[in-house]
Amino acid sequence: MTSDSRLRYETNRSAQDDSVNIVPGLVMAAGFSTRFGDKDKRIAGFPQNGSSTGLLSTTLNNVLPAFIDADGQCCLAVVLRPEDSAEALGVPPQCRIIHAPNAASGLGASIADALTVIAENNYWPSAHALALILGDMPQLRAETITGLTQQISKSTIIRPYFNGKPGHPVLFGRTFWTQLSKNIHGEGARQIIKNNQQAFKAVEVSDPGVLFDIDTPDQLARA
Repeated sequence: MTSDSRLRYETNRSAQDDSVNIVPGLVMAAGFSTRFGDKDKRIAGFPQNGSSTGLLSTTLNNVLPAFIDADGQCCLAVVLRPEDSAEALGVPPQCRIIHAPNAASGLGASIADALTVIAENNYWPSAHALALILGDMPQLRAETITGLTQQISKSTIIRPYFNGKPGHPVLFGRTFWTQLSKNIHGEGARQIIKNNQQAFKAVEVSDPGVLFDIDTPDQLARA
């Protein structure tokens, strides 16, 4: 990533932008899910409302209402592997697709790839924060995300807690986007949180879906 694109995180916002409450979402779905066996976890059927849809598709459709802006535009992006077909994975057509060429190196590398693309293409220039969402959280509620976005600023990090346990999504103010783009060897964004405890805010929520993710076929069968 060039120095120009790194600087864009901090310089592309005007005083007018500060009044615009835009918090886009970034759904991480480029992982290989080795604990799930040979089947692609992202298309594994998840039962909901009497029917079964793919795990990733269910997650996306549940959270999508939280990322429709005042003009009716979708502010949700999905991070996939370069070889992935968004249509085959059931990604809603209004979502932006970002490919992570270094997905095989882990979640941290995929996040860094995504933040690089966002900077280089000047996506969401008015956004003051970003919500990092895992693609295997089919019970996460859109209203929970909306409540979190109303509390985030460009200089804070927010994580939801349910019954004292940390969950997802984690919201990062724009101040930390450059750090996320450099975190190519990290496990997700944990190190960014650890390094910025002064900016961290834990928010207790009433949504158990912030803790519920699917890692194995057995977990899916019990859902």
